[in-house]
Amino acid sequence: IPPNMQVQDANVTITLDVKLEELLCGYAKTVSLYGRDTVFISRGYYNPQKSITVKNGGLPVFKKDGHFGTLTVKTNIIYPEDTSKINKYHDVYNKLFKRSDETLAQFEKS
Repeated sequence: IPPNMQVQDANVTITLDVKLEELLCGYAKTVSLYGRDTVFISRGYYNPQKSITVKNGGLPVFKKDGHFGTLTVKTNIIYPEDTSKINKYHDVYNKLFKRSDETLAQFEKS
């Protein structure tokens, strides 16, 4: 079992390593799952704190023909070590998320 996979009964949990830029812009990741390649596709941002659940995407349930466990996909965000690109767009992020330097200055004074 790969280190990014956990199995409990017929239920399988995998953790995808996703770079910050992939989370924001989308990705296609190939993972070996059950002896074959499975592709996970994201076309843009999603909440990485929420798991993706695929019913009947797990392993076969023992002695229950046609029944399968659940596949749960968790996301592990990989943040860049070089933050210069992120800091370059600081003003854009403030406008996008409606933050202002005045708001932060109030907290710095406290």
